[in-house]
Amino acid sequence: MGSVAVVLSALMIWLGVSTGALVVVAAAITLVVTANIHPRKIHCELYNEGAVADGKTYNFEQCKSFWIAGDSLPKAHLEIVGRFSGEAVLPLGDLDIGEVRAFLKKHLPEDEGRGEDIVDRINRIIRF
Repeated sequence: MGSVAVVLSALMIWLGVSTGALVVVAAAITLVVTANIHPRKIHCELYNEGAVADGKTYNFEQCKSFWIAGDSLPKAHLEIVGRFSGEAVLPLGDLDIGEVRAFLKKHLPEDEGRGEDIVDRINRIIRF
């Protein structure tokens, strides 16, 4: 990979496309850095008041809805409302999805129309 980036960058500099050479170098550096990041386990817990994911607490009052997506690697998504809206993703591992869904339905409405995020789908397909 490194030699391809060097050759491609040299070719672009020789052709006078220095911006392209910078993009190739930046992409190569990004690829090398991200390739050295190893996955880590995230500890998640569900309580009657909310959820804890990797040490961060999400109260159900902060959440608008939830959905469960992913077939081989199921995840519960909590839609967060408020100033810092977004979503909290809780990997379910080998938990029973039906039990998790039933528990979350007691506290939040399920957004059945939502599924796996397109970025997650692409990452899963290319095994990134």
